[in-house]
Parts: sequence; structure tokens; C-alpha cells
Amino acid sequence: MAFPPPSSRKFSGTDRLARRVREMLSWRTGFDASGIQVRVVGDVVTLSGTVASVADAHEAARLARSVIGVGTVRDALTIR
Repeated sequence: MAFPPPSSRKFSGTDRLARRVREMLSWRTGFDASGIQVRVVGDVVTLSGTVASVADAHEAARLARSVIGVGTVRDALTIR
């Protein structure tokens, strides 16, 4: 099954918000966001998965909070 081209996909507000949070996490130089999953319900973002340190967990939450449209960030990250 082929996916439609990106320009024709329809995204809900929560899909767009989740995408923006993921982009923000991956944009940060030197920050490994590969183990982080992002879930959005309304304006509440839940970060889950694993990070290398407590500092990385704090940084992930800070970056998520910096995205316009995010109301609350729930940190469910595990330190490896």
C-alpha cells in the first residue's frame, strides 16, 4: 500500500503538535532523541522512552514546553 504524498496528507491538530515536538527534539544539536516517543492529547504532551541521563530528560521536557501549542508536558522518560 502506497502512502499519499506529504502535501496531500491530512493531519489533525494533535498530529501537527506531535510532529513539531519531535522536530524540536531532533533539532537540538548534541541531543539524542532517538529513544523518545511523543504522544499528544489536546495540548498535553507525554514523553516516554529512554534517555541517557536526568539532564537529558529535563532537556527533552524543556524543548517540548518551548513548542507553541503545548500546554503541559508529562515526563514518563526512563534513564538507561
